[in-house]
Amino acid sequence: MQIVGFIKIGKKKHLDDLRSKGLIYCNTVNYFRNLEDSKTNLRGDEYDGSSAHIHLTSLELFKEDGSKIPIIFKKGKLNLYDETSLANHLFCLFTIKTEFTGQGTFIDKRIEDFGDHALIITDTTTFRNRIEVKLNELNVNHEMDFVKYYDSSKDQTNLTVFDKRDEFAYQHELRIHIIGQLETTFSFEIGSIEDISIFVKAKYLSKMRMEFDDKNEP
Repeated sequence: MQIVGFIKIGKKKHLDDLRSKGLIYCNTVNYFRNLEDSKTNLRGDEYDGSSAHIHLTSLELFKEDGSKIPIIFKKGKLNLYDETSLANHLFCLFTIKTEFTGQGTFIDKRIEDFGDHALIITDTTTFRNRIEVKLNELNVNHEMDFVKYYDSSKDQTNLTVFDKRDEFAYQHELRIHIIGQLETTFSFEIGSIEDISIFVKAKYLSKMRMEFDDKNEP
């Protein structure tokens, strides 16, 4: 799999700042857990940051003195969280992959609900390098990786911020994970990315196609 582009969707003012100044604005994991749209599988995810996703059967409850509470749960779910990680920060992007070539439209229409405009980043290597250089310069502990999507009907353990339920697989997400910053939000600038990005209106994203250019083939 090769990544040929990133897309950031949002309000035009915020994307203007990203394009002109390279402003990378990050919210906490807990912020994404508590977004109002977390029940509809858009930007928010009430299970974001889970370390385990377990299905329970025949769960019994007990008081502190050991006596049983007369309630039995026949079925339930348990999500475990590392509370320290919920204060860490995320910056998220949609990834454009070569595997989309020849598949027709490849961006789910739900993506358009993330904002009215989109910034398409055309040089992924340069963009990622500029982020790495700046964060290293700031001595900020961080990770950058692609999200893996898991089957939420099965038990899952050893989850990280780079694991999400398969309901979100349509987002094809790259995440930058900022670790150990105490602010409610965290931001930094990498300088203008006007040389490696273009604007489009979000309503056109679900109409985009990728085709193989064979003009230079012998």
